[in-house]
Amino acid sequence: MTLQQLHLIVQELMGSDNYHIYSWTVAGVDYGQSQPDFHVHSENSVKLTQVVKGENFNFSYTYDFRDSWEHELLVEKELLSSPDTKYPVCITGNCACPPEDCGASWGYAELLEIIADPSITSRI
Repeated sequence: MTLQQLHLIVQELMGSDNYHIYSWTVAGVDYGQSQPDFHVHSENSVKLTQVVKGENFNFSYTYDFRDSWEHELLVEKELLSSPDTKYPVCITGNCACPPEDCGASWGYAELLEIIADPSITSRI
């Protein structure tokens, strides 16, 4: 799987609409849409097996540079594949994802406050 293919999977998991610029940073190297002037390497031909070095390896993904959603990915364990399983498979995750274009982390925090306050939600 390439980094570009992983991007599409992350978009699906996050419930995002895939219309913002994004990048990967793996071992200090930036990947995304190729931009040699900015030292961004093409993600299209870079396979995970080339840059992710096994268990306990982490790397980052930034989506929507305006809101700057930064995600840390950690390879906790490598599992053997099974011919009876359709991949990719999400094993586990934490928390709910913010909706697209909710106004970065501060906008998401405000949205959570509004949702949690029955006096506000009853007026909507």
